[in-house]
Amino acid sequence: MNMNSLLSVALQMTEGVPDDSVRLFCRFYLPKETVMTRAKQSPVPYQLWADEGYLTLTEGNVIDYNYIKDDIYQLNKEFDVKEITYDPWNATQLANDLLEEGANMVEFRQGFKSMTPALKELERLVISTKLHHNNNPVLNWMASNLVVVEDDAGNMKPSKRKSTEKIDGMVATAMAVGRLIAGEDHNSIYNERELLIL
Repeated sequence: MNMNSLLSVALQMTEGVPDDSVRLFCRFYLPKETVMTRAKQSPVPYQLWADEGYLTLTEGNVIDYNYIKDDIYQLNKEFDVKEITYDPWNATQLANDLLEEGANMVEFRQGFKSMTPALKELERLVISTKLHHNNNPVLNWMASNLVVVEDDAGNMKPSKRKSTEKIDGMVATAMAVGRLIAGEDHNSIYNERELLIL
């Protein structure tokens, strides 16, 4: 895991939005001491996004998981989060810490099997303008970086290797949508739920 990388958290909500729509609230975290280095390597406006409140800069030169864990606790209090979905490949320790605190943790793997239905539904939501995220510039940037790979059967998943830059927010968004459609009767299951995605 790249400990000085960008970390994404997405909160998916269905309450207060029209039928068949999804409202997404994203938070992005980056170690403060890496911003200047990144600015020299790439024209991505990390500092501007931080100044505008779209990106949270944590102290130090590595991801501050305690800060993020505390932030997730605050989100849980504010939104009554029912489920936290995480990628077991990169968030196991954070997931274990949250599980110890009583959070309902759900694994979501990044392979073709789980990502194909999620990406197809995400595409449908985007094309039909039913995905609302307040025009978050960090998420917009990540969407522009996203490259999806397909196997011979037409299954698909995001490719971090082939994507031009960071895509973590779009992966978290796909995970949120994937969990939304996971139930047989997802409308009744998720109408009153908030989902937090790591």
